[in-house]
Amino acid sequence: MGSGALVYRQGTLLFGLAALLCGCVSYRAAPVTPQQSLARLESGQLPARESWSRTELLAQAISSSPALLAKAAAYRSALAGAKAARVPLPAALQLTAEYSHQDNPRKPWLGSGVLDLPIALGGRRNARVREADLVVAQARLDYLDALWATRGPIDRAAIARAAADEAVPLAIRARDVRRDRLERLQRRVEAGEDSQAVVLTGRTELAAAERRLSTVQANRREAVLALAAELGVSPQQAETIKLGTVGNPPIDANAFAGLRQEGALGRGDVLRAVSDYDQAENALRIEVANQYPAIRIQPGYIYERGIVKLPFGVNLQLPPIDGNKAAIRAAEKRRVEAATKLEAAQASVLAEVDRAQAALAAAADAEALHRKQDVPAAHRLADAAAKSLAKGEADRVDEEAATAAALETDLDQIDASRATALARADLDSALRHTADADEANLFAAALDRLGDMK
Repeated sequence: MGSGALVYRQGTLLFGLAALLCGCVSYRAAPVTPQQSLARLESGQLPARESWSRTELLAQAISSSPALLAKAAAYRSALAGAKAARVPLPAALQLTAEYSHQDNPRKPWLGSGVLDLPIALGGRRNARVREADLVVAQARLDYLDALWATRGPIDRAAIARAAADEAVPLAIRARDVRRDRLERLQRRVEAGEDSQAVVLTGRTELAAAERRLSTVQANRREAVLALAAELGVSPQQAETIKLGTVGNPPIDANAFAGLRQEGALGRGDVLRAVSDYDQAENALRIEVANQYPAIRIQPGYIYERGIVKLPFGVNLQLPPIDGNKAAIRAAEKRRVEAATKLEAAQASVLAEVDRAQAALAAAADAEALHRKQDVPAAHRLADAAAKSLAKGEADRVDEEAATAAALETDLDQIDASRATALARADLDSALRHTADADEANLFAAALDRLGDMK
């Protein structure tokens, strides 16, 4: 073979490499700056609605919450990594050329090419693919947990906002009644009809009413801020939200045991512990595979000054001197550790559910007792005081005291109802349970939109 033929073959090879490079993806810059992300956060807008249900609030959060969008991006990144793991490992190609006129003036060229091809034996490729798939499954669980981590605060914020909206007018009225009563008491003391002690009592009662109004207003502001944070919009946008029906239907006592067991089997942190065990199992498979040599075959072609040679080499990456037994034993211990963490996660879920159920039962009992005893008693006294005032048997000061007490009892009832609703929301979060079919469908649709690996 002459030097021209060698140059032709090398030119053909270079042309093939050039053609291969033409199919490469070019780099495209996509710079991100804090100013841009801040502008996006501040420009978030809510669609116009007459009222918002909890499902609609959660749907809005799925499309605009930075935390949920970040988890969705993490899942898609893991999905792309899993697809990349299925691509065979890259080969290496080494080309050499040498010119020596002194060795053979008629055929001065020496050229060679060697391919280095990795051969995945011993389950190495399967383990690599399985590891990437487990990362995808973990990212999916993280997104599901993030959905619940968003749903819970939205539920609590909506409950707190609804309770505050109901309580603010009552708290204002109670403060005004206490203020008017104090002014009347001051006039009575100035007229010598009463002692200074009643004024001090009136001032104390007015201060308590003012503090209560301030607390109710602060609770409302906190609820608005919480909604804004979960929805990814400004507090001004969240302030415009008008809430529809808030709260959850009671859980049937006969269904609770089944829901409790489902939580211990299918809650996100339990499934994450299962995923951690699967990863530990896969790591053990990798270490078992590593006790065998990693093989790379190296076919080649050499043109040595008129002589064609076809060499073939095998590259063996040998295991450690102990046959990788120490690494295998360490991987087995990590698998045992992962198994114990699974049991610990289930025990933690059961304890959390039981605490939430006990808190709900206590809050519901307190609310029922207050509604049954305190509220009717306070309103009976207020009605009696109003009738006595109408008959001339009592004065306005006594009637206002009874009215303010009834208003404050109503505020206590709102607080008790809010505590029960919040305890129910905590139980739902602990169980990862929703009785709303629309909300369950929203969860399923959100997971479907993430995309599945084909």
